[in-house]
Amino acid sequence: MRHPSAKTEPNPGTGLNGHTPGQEPPWGQPRATEPAGSREELWLAHDLICRWLATLFSRELGAEQLEQYRSGTAQPLLSVLAELGAETEVTELERSVQQLVMLAQPRLELAADFASLFLADSHSGAPPYASLYTEESGRFNGAASQRMQARLQHLGVGLKSDQGELPDHLAVMLEYLAALCQQVAKTPEADLQLAHQQVAAFLDQELLNWLPVFCQRCRQVTLVSGFYPALAQLTLAYLQQLRQQLSP
Repeated sequence: MRHPSAKTEPNPGTGLNGHTPGQEPPWGQPRATEPAGSREELWLAHDLICRWLATLFSRELGAEQLEQYRSGTAQPLLSVLAELGAETEVTELERSVQQLVMLAQPRLELAADFASLFLADSHSGAPPYASLYTEESGRFNGAASQRMQARLQHLGVGLKSDQGELPDHLAVMLEYLAALCQQVAKTPEADLQLAHQQVAAFLDQELLNWLPVFCQRCRQVTLVSGFYPALAQLTLAYLQQLRQQLSP
């Protein structure tokens, strides 16, 4: 697996892992005795990326976050994603961000797009729930939701009652994947193959089996900006690259 630069910092303002602008990224500087591409650093980078993507699907961008994207503060993290194999999708997301300057009220119009896609019903929008795309009935809270609930319980994590999200929401699933990446980072070499298999199985069984259809649905909804369809496509490309790196 290719290793992102150890100097890359997350997008400030997202509050990922408690880090703020100007701090070193959570995987830190390589130690003198470690190779720059150490496995732990790489998997903690994946943890960060998954949590960052989860925040973007969980709530609308605030004014401060939006300004940070428009000013290029997120560029280091996007560069990591490009380095990991999603260069085309990163370029498309960057283009959508650049086009925001043409909107009269970018934050409000992006919030409207978020609502049109992710808060609407399954007929007019693209709600980010796995059950809608993996169940023949196309209903919420199906088998995918039940499986995710079991996975979260096994991991010892629960959803806060005031969040109001089902376990198969994309943001929740990305947070779960981030936790798996953290586990891989701490896994002894002897157990690494099994840890990789667990990540690969989760990608195959719970994410990559419906995200292509979700991305297509995002492109079909009439929106003001291309930001969220580009974000969905970037997420899919990144996860596909991660799965490919775990092959066979």
